[in-house]
Amino acid sequence: SWRPWPSGAAISTGSRSPTPRWLGLAGAAVVVGVLGLLPGQSEAPPPTVTIPDVELAEDRWTPLLLPGSGALNHVAPLAGGRLVAVGDGPQIWTSPDRLNWRWGVDVEVPPGSLEVALAFGQGGVAVGDDHLDDGDTKASIWHSEDGSNWRRAAVPAAVPSGLEGVTAGDGTVVAWGWQGSQGDFAFDGDPLLLVSTDGANW
Repeated sequence: SWRPWPSGAAISTGSRSPTPRWLGLAGAAVVVGVLGLLPGQSEAPPPTVTIPDVELAEDRWTPLLLPGSGALNHVAPLAGGRLVAVGDGPQIWTSPDRLNWRWGVDVEVPPGSLEVALAFGQGGVAVGDDHLDDGDTKASIWHSEDGSNWRRAAVPAAVPSGLEGVTAGDGTVVAWGWQGSQGDFAFDGDPLLLVSTDGANW
């Protein structure tokens, strides 16, 4: 149901009037506009107007429960319509159809977190950091040639360090983040920039 607001606003008569302005409230929706009266119409519209049931946006979402632990931080489209989801743990999940997801790693995964992923060639690259036993972090990169099976890459970075973003173009992929102790102008350490032409060698 919709109700005009304010309910006691004055209504002009005579020719079509552009006043008063109104807000329509229905669930989470808010509509603004003006009340227009036809010639000879002197009464405001009824205080409530019934509208047909509306399918809300949340009704069109399907929850997918994954058996992982930790937050997912990013989902990226890959070649061939595939998707990859990365997150804390670290987690790497891949899907061919958006509904069915599988674990993308078949080796033991050290503790860490992956922040972002992107498509590169027929596969992809994901970046983040490993969580070391002494409490420090080290920049971490995972790569895949087919979008389904993912491997760790050797990362030439100091400890502590971490990667926060990745981009690609013209056959080159670039990852960025920080390393070392806090510097004068880098609040999370010194700048770290890594470049690769295959996602595996940096």
